Amino acid sequence: VSVYGEKLEIDHYNEKMKLNACSNYGKTKIEAENLLFNKYNNKSWLLRFAPVYSKDFTLNIDRRVKIKNNFFKIGDGLKQLSLCNIQNIHHVISHILNDKVPAGKYNVADKNPYTYCDLLENNNAIKIFRIPVFFLRISYLMGVILKNAFLKENSIKLISSNTYSTKKINKYLNLPFSINDKNKNFYK
Repeated sequence: VSVYGEKLEIDHYNEKMKLNACSNYGKTKIEAENLLFNKYNNKSWLLRFAPVYSKDFTLNIDRRVKIKNNFFKIGDGLKQLSLCNIQNIHHVISHILNDKVPAGKYNVADKNPYTYCDLLENNNAIKIFRIPVFFLRISYLMGVILKNAFLKENSIKLISSNTYSTKKINKYLNLPFSINDKNKNFYK
């Protein structure tokens, strides 16, 4: 999903939006997508994953709610973000290999977005220190002034909602896995 680029004024992204990557990482992904889609349009599946997690890989969750082993939340913790359970990726690829999804560009994320409070609750966080949004806004402005894409993008990720529509892929399959599937033992 880095192809969209994070924007403070946009909190929901879909496959029809103009791509506007800020980082070199996102820009090279756009180049790769363009190459594949222009040369192999009818046999390319371009999957744009929201930040991925699994029971053994929690970095994309932890860096949004932890500093070292201390839990934090920005403001009230109610901003939303999309995440992608690795089992959903397996599910999508399985459907592609079984000819159940036509070639195209697809966002892949868990069915529903999460709030930062949801992530903290899922981690059974008790002691949580709050970081005022004001500090991250200063960080964002410093990124703008210094033309530092890393600082700018990571500040945006923490102070705004970043959700990705899965409507298009959901026409062909259901993305059933989430961090709340404790009984299935995917995350915990």
